[in-house]
Amino acid sequence: TMYSHSDPTAFNGRVCVGLLDVDICGPSIPKMMSLEGEEIHQSNSGWSPVYVEDNLAVMSIGFMLPDQDDPVIWRGPRKN
Repeated sequence: TMYSHSDPTAFNGRVCVGLLDVDICGPSIPKMMSLEGEEIHQSNSGWSPVYVEDNLAVMSIGFMLPDQDDPVIWRGPRKN
């Protein structure tokens, strides 16, 4: 949550940052970062995150839910 309130351009492209939303109370990062409606991309090599800037990638279960109010049932690791 803290990073979502900071300025993602503050790194001036010198650092690559990944933000992973693992909030057990619900995926809130897409809303905090104004990324609602974005989708992750699937390929043979796995999932690709949503890029906010060239140096900022965001991954959240919220991107995979059909509706933001859908419940999430965690069953175990996902390989790809």
